[in-house]
Amino acid sequence: TDGTVTYKVTPKDLTASATIWDFEISLDTHTGNLDQDLKAIVRLVDNKGNEYKAIKWEGDVPGGHHREGLLRFSPITPRPTFIEFNIQAISNTKETGLRWILDGR
Repeated sequence: TDGTVTYKVTPKDLTASATIWDFEISLDTHTGNLDQDLKAIVRLVDNKGNEYKAIKWEGDVPGGHHREGLLRFSPITPRPTFIEFNIQAISNTKETGLRWILDGR
């Protein structure tokens, strides 16, 4: 949550054999519209601090109070020990982040 927007993020297949890393995203708000460009405000960050942009958004068009879809990334190689999913807050004053530890699979 960044104060006005609630984000729910679920990674799909992050195994070493995955050809695309998909993150299922749901956004909800009670104020304003969800018109942000998710490809522009989300970055994956690896354990070395490198940032990666999404390659595609497949989901609801901008606007309204609820959006959902898949944000797609190219897999990071070499495989990091963990990744962080960072969302630039609408207020532009902070980032909201989630972290996943990646095993050898």
